Amino acid sequence: MGQFGNTVRFVDLDKVTPEIFSSMWEVDAILNISSSTLFKWKADRPIIHFWSGPWYYGWNKYTGKDVWNYDQRDISHVITSSKLSDITMMRCWEAAQTSVTGSGSFSTFELETKEDQDEVEAKRQGVLDPDVIDYQEIRGCSGDLNSNGYEVAYYTEDENLTNWILLIPRSIYSPATSQDAMFKIFEDILKDEGLNISGSGNDSYFLHPTENTLKKFAGSYARPSWNNMHFADFGITWGFNRELTNKMRSVATGSPANINIKKFDIQDIGTRVGGLFDVTSSTPLNRDEVEAEFERQLFQTLEFTTVVTSSLTLAESQSLWARGHQRMNDTNWTYYGINDPYTASLDSRDPLKYTLCEIWDTPQYRNLTSIINNEMKWDRGMEN
Repeated sequence: MGQFGNTVRFVDLDKVTPEIFSSMWEVDAILNISSSTLFKWKADRPIIHFWSGPWYYGWNKYTGKDVWNYDQRDISHVITSSKLSDITMMRCWEAAQTSVTGSGSFSTFELETKEDQDEVEAKRQGVLDPDVIDYQEIRGCSGDLNSNGYEVAYYTEDENLTNWILLIPRSIYSPATSQDAMFKIFEDILKDEGLNISGSGNDSYFLHPTENTLKKFAGSYARPSWNNMHFADFGITWGFNRELTNKMRSVATGSPANINIKKFDIQDIGTRVGGLFDVTSSTPLNRDEVEAEFERQLFQTLEFTTVVTSSLTLAESQSLWARGHQRMNDTNWTYYGINDPYTASLDSRDPLKYTLCEIWDTPQYRNLTSIINNEMKWDRGMEN
């Protein structure tokens, strides 16, 4: 038997509607998944999704509750722009883990969003050399940090991008175990096909054959999940819609939106991001064959001996569609990131209780219940 059990359920959804696409990122919060499962899907139309909202901060063992960081950013001017009226846009949510900075009692303390506050806090904690602070490298709950604050993350997708989500029971390994396996397997397959591939952090890059520049084509994220499970998502870009992405970026960074969007200072995002179809002229790739080999090697690496291929049950499909439909029609969520109707329901579930993000035994954080726009909230309305 493998380290995660010997059976995995494989659900290939193929092309999905926007409602299902939206809800897949929180599939483990909607469905009760307690055994190894691999989901696979892609969008059935061009979609732009934004990420700026609640993120998992840690488990407070004194209140017995998870603590969520609420980043309520107004993106309504982009969502309602007449220049993008023909594109499906949404704000997505995932029970993502905030970055861990510092040490000891401040191991999960998030730096403030303003440059001067970051510098003061960084110096106080001693987590950064006060004289060498690179604001692009301080990670936060909504993207990288620059002098204007946290950047709003976004992605443009269509049928030319494939997503996977793997859920496996927790073991002595961290969530990064499956994430690292996915990166290595896919990168090795492409290298065997003759592509020049490199990786950095949670991204993979290929060397463009004519532009001679590295372009991102893959990304992943790993985190704890409910029911003592680990979660890892993995996305591969085969074709990148450069024109659409630059069009959205011009709306987001212009007036009246003025959003501090990810990679704010880049004029043409196509110089940094690309799809694997860009290299097929010199090294032909069969998408279906590459993805099938990736899945085969992933199951083999994790020692799954039985793969049960299935579809969503009717109840699962209805639950996912209902959540996606609710979010996409909830302007408080889509425009402003107000997530109260959704995260409130998580209180009825067992806490994630991920020890790496545990609230440490300090009077200041003992009653911490949430963080809204970097203002701490407490059970009794004040610090102990």
